[in-house]
Amino acid sequence: MKNYILQLSKNFAPEPPWHDVFCLPIDRVFSVKGYGTVVTGSVISGSAQVGDEIEIVPLGRRAIVRRLETHNQVVSQVSIGQRAAINLPGIERQDLRRGYTLATPGILPATRLLTVSITLLPEARPLEYNDPVHIHLGTGEYLAHVRWIGRNALKGGEIGIAQLIFDELVAAGFRERFIIRAYSPKQTIGGGQVLENNPRVVRKKEAAYAGRLLELSQAPLTDWLVFYLEKNAQRLVSATELARQFTCTVPNIHRELMPLLKSQVIVAWQENYQLTSRIEQLTLQIEDLLTTWHAQNPLLPAIEKAKILKALSLEPQLGHLLLEQMIQQRRLKSIADGYALSNFSPRLNAAQQNLMQQIETTLQAADLQPPTISELATALKINSDLLQALLNLLVLQGKIIIVEKMFPFTTPAVARAQAAITRFLKNKSQATVSELKAVLGVSRKYAVPLLNYFDQIGLTRRSGDWRLLKEV
Repeated sequence: MKNYILQLSKNFAPEPPWHDVFCLPIDRVFSVKGYGTVVTGSVISGSAQVGDEIEIVPLGRRAIVRRLETHNQVVSQVSIGQRAAINLPGIERQDLRRGYTLATPGILPATRLLTVSITLLPEARPLEYNDPVHIHLGTGEYLAHVRWIGRNALKGGEIGIAQLIFDELVAAGFRERFIIRAYSPKQTIGGGQVLENNPRVVRKKEAAYAGRLLELSQAPLTDWLVFYLEKNAQRLVSATELARQFTCTVPNIHRELMPLLKSQVIVAWQENYQLTSRIEQLTLQIEDLLTTWHAQNPLLPAIEKAKILKALSLEPQLGHLLLEQMIQQRRLKSIADGYALSNFSPRLNAAQQNLMQQIETTLQAADLQPPTISELATALKINSDLLQALLNLLVLQGKIIIVEKMFPFTTPAVARAQAAITRFLKNKSQATVSELKAVLGVSRKYAVPLLNYFDQIGLTRRSGDWRLLKEV
């Protein structure tokens, strides 16, 4: 009879999709003199050895397995299908209870919300939106409320998608099954399966989302991985996140992702993933964005990265990798802190070219005593935005250096100042601002910003009231 039952279990109890993750729902907790706290339960997935670290969920504590027994025999390892008694040092008996789960660390989340599929027995009365129910999950019994997605109620014999809101924290693996009982009278009315164990709150009117989950309920894990990447299309998703989402170890996630990588359904950056179709779509969106930007801002050499990310609601890591990939593909070029289409150059009309020449002439004449940007705008009667755009072009061309965001010095003037400061400090070793402004032949208004600039580029360093050449 025992062998017959074991055979039946093999035929009708397939391994869970998270079979490589250790999971043992606790059914008893007691103390043993000389050993401390001991828990018992049936290993429903994975294995554990003496010395392994395990997590107690939803308690949120970790412990080291000190001693293992199965059927009163001391063993070094327990595996799926076995009864086990586990000695947990450092954990007090009163901190544990039936319904808690021992698991591979970092895999099972503690949550009050699960997205599930529910199947009612044919004879069950309709289950309405927000009805209270008893949920038997693992070894625990919990009170929860049913929030249907895409419907108001579920009739006997039907299958529906819902979110269960629990009165307390629970732990559940992806696709873990549970029994559902009516609140009163307390009788079994159906069962279900966990589809999302760390979900967002889904609104009742999101019927399309419910339909997609129902389609996926019996689908292979690879389909779920694609679905999850679709839901998180604005960022890269790590293998660790996928492992937690689908109650797998990271190596198992890698195995599941391999056929998707080989068929080019997804792309990988180290251990981060996204759909190939989404990467292609975002690449085109970036090109369209820059095309529009250049048309509207013909004088600006580039658009800042932050504006690109904001316009497309992109997470920084994905945005950075996309932009760098497009540079490698020669679709974009990087200019200072921004990006431009590879074939774009600022376009000046005749009037703007004339203004550019006036700016250069004015700054060359001013030498080390240039007007501030606002003074320059007034003197040349130039709109401040247009002036800033023209100055940015001169900076990119290497013709000027804007110091402290105020003073536009010509590059030759700064080079002469740098050479003069270097010669003086090599002879005198240190000098005050008063001495150095005399070397430059300018007032403190210009000397101090220039000296601060030389500090920033590593030519000099400040020590109290003195400036010294910076030691290499």
